[in-house]
Amino acid sequence: MAPLSGTRKAIKAYFSNSLSPLSKILTLSFLVSTFQPEKPELSFPSKSFLMTDTHRFICMTMRMNIDCNGCYRKIRSALLQMQELESHLIEKKQSRVSVCGVFNPQDVAIKIRKKTNRRVEILDIKEVEAAGQEIAGHRPSQP
Repeated sequence: MAPLSGTRKAIKAYFSNSLSPLSKILTLSFLVSTFQPEKPELSFPSKSFLMTDTHRFICMTMRMNIDCNGCYRKIRSALLQMQELESHLIEKKQSRVSVCGVFNPQDVAIKIRKKTNRRVEILDIKEVEAAGQEIAGHRPSQP
């Protein structure tokens, strides 16, 4: 059997029933004093990443089933929980949801799908300038 290191011996001794309560306390204090957690390295995105074209103000229109007031409340609460959205509009009669903000459209659609358990169909995506003029609007290709 391979010799045990100091920490392994202390752990084995702590869990054995042969130690007195005072010995267990001393062993536990030894284990706590020798414990050194790993420090994860933090990395921050570079300025070039923050200034890419993916971070633009976007307005997206989606089609979702809004059958009842419960469905409406479920969709509304999911939209309110999302920090990246600046505004939203829910049209119950047309079964449409419009959201605006700085986000990735596919990610927002997936989050809404997971939170509401409803099918989400992206109808329109528009990139908007700060002055409110449309830069590029396109519709996703139909299968």
